[in-house]
Amino acid sequence: GDEVRAVAGPAAALAAVRDAPLLLVGPDDGPAATTAWLAAATVEEVLLVGTGPAAEDLAGAPGVAVRDVVVGDVAGADPVDVALAAAGMAGVPAGATAVLAGTDAPREAVLGAVLAGHEGGVLLLTPPTEDARVRAHLAVTRPATGWAVGDAPALPAGLVDAYASEVG
Repeated sequence: GDEVRAVAGPAAALAAVRDAPLLLVGPDDGPAATTAWLAAATVEEVLLVGTGPAAEDLAGAPGVAVRDVVVGDVAGADPVDVALAAAGMAGVPAGATAVLAGTDAPREAVLGAVLAGHEGGVLLLTPPTEDARVRAHLAVTRPATGWAVGDAPALPAGLVDAYASEVG
């Protein structure tokens, strides 16, 4: 659903940095095949992103705890919060690369996730106007390198310039 699409980019970046499989679960997805995969998996961590009963069933699936699979979920009030939560969970050091994409550009967010994962960094989402939460995150983490994925109207040039002062 829309909730899962809204967090796909930040969750993909987090999964890439943590070298963990990513499970995107819609509210009506049937968990049987995924539950079977989790029971047989030899991974140490799985990042689960979803809403509703299907995601809740997977989070408590038999065999998950037995195999020491940690099921993490990324949550937030809006896409900016979700991206910041994922960035916080990533465990990357201060100075790591930050990739910026617009909240209204899901394709660019997924592309940004690939870049963030490749660079060992984080994906941050921003609305088309400057967001104090994003600026505060950049001010604290002081990324050495920053990338912007997308263009206007989702990511206007002036917005990229406003955040650039916190990078480098």
